[in-house]
Amino acid sequence: MELLQNGVEYIFEIIKFYLAFRWLFGITEREGIWKYLLALLGIGGFALWLVYGNENHLPVYLIFIIAEMEILFRDKVLKIIFMSFWFSAVIGIFDEISKIVVWVFLDIVGDNSIWVRVLISAVTVFTEVIFGKIVLRINRNKIIRMSWKYFLCFFILAWGYSYIMGYMWVILGDRGMNTYLYLDIILTGMIMYGTMIMIIVLIISRDNYREKDAFNRRLLKMQEEQYNYLEKRERDIRKFRHDMKEHLLIIQKYCETEECSELKEYIKKINAQTHMEEKRITVHNKEVDVILNQYMSQAEELGILLKIKGQMPQDCNISSYDLCVIFANLLKNGIEAAKNSRQKHIELTVGYEDNVIMIHMKNDYAGKRKKKKESYLTTKSDMENHGMGLENIRECVEKYHGNLEMEEIGGEFITIINMKMI
Repeated sequence: MELLQNGVEYIFEIIKFYLAFRWLFGITEREGIWKYLLALLGIGGFALWLVYGNENHLPVYLIFIIAEMEILFRDKVLKIIFMSFWFSAVIGIFDEISKIVVWVFLDIVGDNSIWVRVLISAVTVFTEVIFGKIVLRINRNKIIRMSWKYFLCFFILAWGYSYIMGYMWVILGDRGMNTYLYLDIILTGMIMYGTMIMIIVLIISRDNYREKDAFNRRLLKMQEEQYNYLEKRERDIRKFRHDMKEHLLIIQKYCETEECSELKEYIKKINAQTHMEEKRITVHNKEVDVILNQYMSQAEELGILLKIKGQMPQDCNISSYDLCVIFANLLKNGIEAAKNSRQKHIELTVGYEDNVIMIHMKNDYAGKRKKKKESYLTTKSDMENHGMGLENIRECVEKYHGNLEMEEIGGEFITIINMKMI
């Protein structure tokens, strides 16, 4: 019976961490059902450890949690360790708040039986589900992209807060607990962790600003290259027009003397001089044109055939920044996938109808794409720094009440985007 009780209690404990890692941190789960079986075996082993007279010391508990999270999720070991340390303190405070709620609501103050502890854990899990759903919509995996140094700071803060909360229990317990003192503990915990949440939000906002700033700098550099090219092209055209009379006189001379081979060679030289040095494409949007031509050059250098057709509407209410994020990440991912494929082919089509912009891209790829539910996973080993391109695209698309669809058909990876012009 004791083994079953311990097992149930620590199943709830792992569920708390699972929800935090999955919804708050957005860490990618390992594939296969085997991970759940191993996690259950780990819980059973820990329950046996407790049944046979061993105490639940903090170091043993933390090792148990870290091992379980390593079984369920894949990321850098160091980051999982710091996140486990950090959230063990956070969950401890949530459990204390849930305990006060259960004790006061059920009028069972001081009851620490196993089933009361399970009920407290259930309240914490319910709170995590509600809070996690909200964070999942806002977070967009941005917390997991923070440096491990921040997690170390959060870990120190969380355990410092836990120490303060524990000290409050001792001090207030000596004075005799009542409803107002319980409220003091709850409010103190909420204020302390409210400050931590504000710090996390500020860090995410700062990282978003830096990311946008870096992207804008790259875009500005590409625009400068585009304008320099157009300026050079205009100068060449003016120079050619200036010498047009002389060119026509020479062509007339070759015609009169019927020197056809010389005439052909001379016309060939003129064509070479007036021909564009690079193939420039346009979809009638200046910012998007810069992105397209930049990646067209990259594709040519890698021997990839990139075909772009269609055009954007003249009046487009979608911000230039969001359009550039969408096209830059689409083409970057497409080129990355196609460069190792056999045919090395990418086709991008843009268009619009009524109030909807449509973007369709298909590219060849090598290997097998991994898919989880409705999302494709990155094929690169660095899960932390890659796989964010499609997530950034999805975020921009959903901002304009659009949808992003991806599928594999006959060795081609197809991406379809529809967005409303608000």
